[in-house]
Amino acid sequence: ARAMVLVGRVLSLTPGDGRRKAIKAYSKALKLDPLNVEAASELTELYIVQHKEFNSDLSPAISVMQHLMQHHQNEFMYSKLGELYTMTRNHAEALTCFHRALSLNPNCEHARDGLEQLEHLMRRQNGRVDAEADLEDDDETYRDTDM
Repeated sequence: ARAMVLVGRVLSLTPGDGRRKAIKAYSKALKLDPLNVEAASELTELYIVQHKEFNSDLSPAISVMQHLMQHHQNEFMYSKLGELYTMTRNHAEALTCFHRALSLNPNCEHARDGLEQLEHLMRRQNGRVDAEADLEDDDETYRDTDM
């Protein structure tokens, strides 16, 4: 499994279809050793890169992390899963993951940053909803005064 992780690292830096081949290498490493944290982390990072570049599905990355977390649970994994949930707009699960990461390690920068980013996103979303509700209220008030 270690050799496949090293091959994956080299392939991930290779132009062309290197990333696709790296995903296969990391996946093979996980078949050889389903609890290989390094392979799971690297594979998850590649899925995130593909998502950012091509808006690809993140459910494979979430599945990899969820499977690994059945056996290994630490602040990094919870934080990474929180990041994935944030990217897929599953805010409730993201909050749970970031809080769990911080309960394991209150100094986890990745979790703190992720939680801050998530709260910012949620405030923006709520601000839009509140602004839309205010506009609707204004419309109702305007219609009431017309009559």
